[in-house]
Amino acid sequence: MNVVKISKLIPNIFTLLNLTFAIISIVYSINKNFNFAIIFIILSVIFDAFDGFLAKKLNATSKLGKELDSLSDLISFGLAPSIMLMSYFSYNFIIVFVSIFFILTSELRLARYNISKASKGFEGLPTTASGLLIVIYVFLLVNSFLPDSSLLTSVILFILGLAQISRIKVKRVL
Repeated sequence: MNVVKISKLIPNIFTLLNLTFAIISIVYSINKNFNFAIIFIILSVIFDAFDGFLAKKLNATSKLGKELDSLSDLISFGLAPSIMLMSYFSYNFIIVFVSIFFILTSELRLARYNISKASKGFEGLPTTASGLLIVIYVFLLVNSFLPDSSLLTSVILFILGLAQISRIKVKRVL
């Protein structure tokens, strides 16, 4: 019988919590409760930061963990922020279209990262960072620090999507 040490499961538990908070954020976004949606994405960011850290510290890295992390990141930082924007702009056609572009570039970015051998840095803006930038942007919209402009929002979303699939070198922080 193959027994798995509990310490090997801890990073995946953190990854699943990241995903859980993203799903809760999506529900709040659909219901236009953006403040709670933002809080749950921030919780996703925190748990995403710790899953990889814990995997290394506990010597619990695995192919399953890597794939689980990428899928969770796609939902947490690609899909959830996009749904937040789509809901905020009442599913405006342009916002929906550019949001889909952003989700697709998020997936491309994550897939490219999974097959890369780079350990000191990234190529393209990480999906977590671009998703967090969208959440900050929504926070500024919700709190009336920025005007409600679907054109400006579309341009920002498009640029973030392009930044994710760019060849720009970005240093690893954690």
